[in-house]
Order: sequence, then C-alpha cells, then structure tokens
Amino acid sequence: MYKQLKVLDLSRILVGPYATMLLSDLGAQVIKVESFEGDETRKWGPPFLNNQSTYFLSINRSKQSICVDLKKGNSFIKQLAQQSDILVENFTYGVMDRLGLGYDELSKINPKLIYASVNGFGSNNNEPGFDYIMQAETGFMHITGEKEREPMKVGVAIIDVLTALNLCNGIQGALYERIQSGKGCHIQTSLYESAIASLVNVSGMYINGKKDMHRMGNQHPSISPYGTFKVKNKYVVIGVAQDNQFKSLCKILNLNHLINDPEFKDNKGRVQNSERLKKMIEEALENWDVDKLIDEMKKNKIPVGDVKSVGQCLDSQHAKDLNMILELENGEKVIRNPLSFSNINLDYPKQAPYLNEHRDQICKQFGIRNVDELIKDGILK
Repeated sequence: MYKQLKVLDLSRILVGPYATMLLSDLGAQVIKVESFEGDETRKWGPPFLNNQSTYFLSINRSKQSICVDLKKGNSFIKQLAQQSDILVENFTYGVMDRLGLGYDELSKINPKLIYASVNGFGSNNNEPGFDYIMQAETGFMHITGEKEREPMKVGVAIIDVLTALNLCNGIQGALYERIQSGKGCHIQTSLYESAIASLVNVSGMYINGKKDMHRMGNQHPSISPYGTFKVKNKYVVIGVAQDNQFKSLCKILNLNHLINDPEFKDNKGRVQNSERLKKMIEEALENWDVDKLIDEMKKNKIPVGDVKSVGQCLDSQHAKDLNMILELENGEKVIRNPLSFSNINLDYPKQAPYLNEHRDQICKQFGIRNVDELIKDGILK
C-alpha cells in the first residue's frame, strides 16, 4: 500500500513511534533516527526479550535504526529529508527550528515533504508533555474512578495512543492532498488537543449544557443500567441502552415488577434512580453462575461482557480466532494491525531493530558514502 513511501522518524517514547509503526504496517519504510544512547524506551523494563525492552518492541516493529547526533548532523538529516516523503518529530516546541531542521528549512529542499509535529501542549508552548499529566490537565482523571475516591488515570497511556491515531490520520490526509497539489505541508497537533477532542460527549455535555461530569465509577452518566455488576467473586459489564433490553433483563433476573414502574420503565427514570437500580440488580445476581448469566443474556440480545485481565483476553479463543498475536522469526510476538482489507494483504511484520542496526544499509540507499568520516566526526555512531 505505502511501499514507495519513506518515513524519517525522529520521534521517541510512544506517540510518534506508534504513529510511524502504523505507517510501517501499511508498507512504508520507516527510518528510526535515534540518539547514540537510543530511544529511552529501549531501557524501560523488565520485561526484556532478546535484550530488548518489550515496551520498545511493542511500538517499533518493521523499522530501521540509525544513530545520528542531531546537533552535529544537520546536513546528514537534510540529505535524508530531501529524499523522504514524511518526517515525524515529537520534540518540545521550537527544538527542531533551533537545530535548523524545522519545517520552513526542510521544505526549501523538499517542497513535497509532509512534516508532522506533535508535542505536549500545542504551538508556542515548550512545556514537555506526558500522558499522565495530560490525563490530569484535561479532565480524564477527574471523570475516572469511584465517586468518593481519588481521581484515577486510565490503565494504558491512552492520550499518547489517541494522539498517534490522530497524527497518522493527518499524515494520510496530507498524502492525499499532495497527490492533488504536488505539495507537502506541516501538520501540527498535541497531546493536549487530542485529549480534549477525545472527550467527545463529555465535553459536549459541558459546552452545550454546562454540565461538568464527575466521577461515577463504572456507571454511565446518560444510560442505565450500564456498568459493572458483581456476580459472586467476579464482575460483568451489562450495557442496557434500550427499553426492550431492560424488559428482557428484568425477566431474566425476576425483576418483572420494574418493567412498568414509572421510576424505571424508561431510561430517563433509570438514570435518575441508577444507584437504587444497581443495588437491586446486584441482589438479583447473587446466586447466578457467571458463565450461565452471560449465556442467558447473549441469548436475549442483552450486551454483556466478562471483565477479563489482559492475559485472559489475549489467551481467549476469540483473540486466537482473529489471529491477533503474530510470532516473528526471532521469537518476538506482536499484536497485529487491527485493519483487514478485502484486496490487500499487509506484509508480515519484521522484528524491531537493534540500535543502529541499519546504518550502513540506510547510508547506501541514500547515496551517502563517507560513513567512516561521519563516524570520526561524531555525526554517526
């Protein structure tokens, strides 16, 4: 799909590398430019596999690695950028300009270059951005957790992941625009902007209804019963979004008296009385076996799910049927790209690169012959 595209990846940690990995999944050549010490995530562990951090492995498959001193290697990076289609960077605002590698400079030598920048807080703000901080600053933590308990973060670096998806989406839009105009562009986004945009209905409740959402545990602010319910020593999620589903639930749990009760017969009433309703449902669930409950609810078209650990999910038959885990030649395992195409087979991924593994290969491809001299000058490792 993207086999002719060359991506110059100057990003580190999670947001940039995840975005460029998605491009590599679609066939692009991704050249990971690293410091002499390597991407910080190479050291993040345990666990490690083949002396590589599993954190690093999870977001850098199928890439090529070369170490460059950006302060000394301005001309070297320009040589790569001149022949590249896309450049991705996630330094704090202004760093690339100070290095002489900003968009204005590189677009002079390659007007078709799509230059994608992502930072913490947006243009003209050079504060470093971290996912945890963003979850705090943008309301995510305020709305996550139990009502009377401390704010909680989401269990994965969700703002980084969402920002990476937005960045990748922007890059692909710019590629289509370039086909029509013949010109590249500068794409800018930030963790802060992506976080706010990802609040969707929660931000809509505030800007249009002045309702500032607070922590509700696992209950839904606008739908009931829609949340986690304890069944013996386990938890299930029940998602009743329609009145007919509620009627079916009441029949299964012998709560028939609630079907026509004015306080519970429609969603508005159920939301207003959600705490009472949750208590009644959990009392009715006390003697149920979890598997039997789930089977019965699925038979009656009631959305339900068993609260699994990550390991239980990845080991499940459903994940296996979808072939979610791929094993590479070196024994490394990766989660496959979630996209499937009717007329395209994505290339089987390759292992994540060792530090500086592809220096000579990259230099040869880009016509750079004075490698020994560049090493001596401290530009290359």
